[in-house]
Amino acid sequence: MNKKGLIIFSSLFLLAACDNGETTDPKEEPVPEETIVEGTEGENEVPEPEVEIPAHTYNSLVDETTFTEEPGLQAWEDYKAIIDDVDLGEISIINGEDPNFDELNGTTSEEIQDLVDSIGIREDVFQDEVEVSENEKLTFYRYPPAEDSEHTETAQFLAELTFYYADDNLMFSSITPGFYSVEMTDLPSANDLMTLMTVSEIEDLNPKVYTIAEMQINDEKIQQVMTPAMDVNEEGSEELMAFYFFTKDDEIIQYAYLPFEMVSQDFPTNSILLYYQLVPELENL
Repeated sequence: MNKKGLIIFSSLFLLAACDNGETTDPKEEPVPEETIVEGTEGENEVPEPEVEIPAHTYNSLVDETTFTEEPGLQAWEDYKAIIDDVDLGEISIINGEDPNFDELNGTTSEEIQDLVDSIGIREDVFQDEVEVSENEKLTFYRYPPAEDSEHTETAQFLAELTFYYADDNLMFSSITPGFYSVEMTDLPSANDLMTLMTVSEIEDLNPKVYTIAEMQINDEKIQQVMTPAMDVNEEGSEELMAFYFFTKDDEIIQYAYLPFEMVSQDFPTNSILLYYQLVPELENL
């Protein structure tokens, strides 16, 4: 893994984002009403098949308040549908000085694009791609506000799907907000979050999440979710932190936290970097 390449990319992105990325307080959006379609009675009536919603460990952590407006929430449904049918490359194979890309078996970028096309993704979702190094790239799918949204002038996109490839093998995927605010009241402390043992306990807090991601480590899918927390810094004052849980199924196996201001300029890249920094520890869990 070319860590230097990712770190340089992150620094450049931070400089650009500082000029353009500002958050505002989101207004409450009404929950879309459920539409009930009544069919006509008759012997020849054929019931429509139920649409199966892909399961995800963090299903209960995401609701209509996680992303600004319906287009953001649609990104979550699309994300689940895509990653439900992909293979992640084994990160341990390339997390060394001389990575062997030939041993990877992750889904290719072309296959991901085929999945995106097959689920009927919104036509206004726009794609971007960044080459991190000779063998690495990041592909983004960004969900803009609706044309009649109050956020069209302030937000280029409301949610973002990110796919990281090494030698065209999928190694990482994530979904993050593109437009958000942080409610500073009643946030848990980092110390309190360190005591949690399961995803179910995270759900009990009903937290706002800002990153959901996954990687493959030792043939296990290790998932990551980030939520804000408060901590006391070296100067003795409270500081807003980005608290990351690393989970395997329902079990929390590791955690880490960083200043929220630092990671908020580029959620996906900081998520990847944190994974790589913790791979040696996660391999032994």
